[in-house]
Amino acid sequence: MTDTVDELIARPQYTPGFLGNSFGLTLKEARDILDRANGDRDTAAELARQQRYRQP
Repeated sequence: MTDTVDELIARPQYTPGFLGNSFGLTLKEARDILDRANGDRDTAAELARQQRYRQP
């Protein structure tokens, strides 16, 4: 099942507080991630996951 454009637009975006608490990031790190993701919540979640669980 794929999301329609209207469903994607209607989905609420993450706040820095939510993203920070969910992934154990500081608010500054969460704000930077949200800026890099350009408002896309899936991209923001993936970037936060990568930030939190960096590979050596």
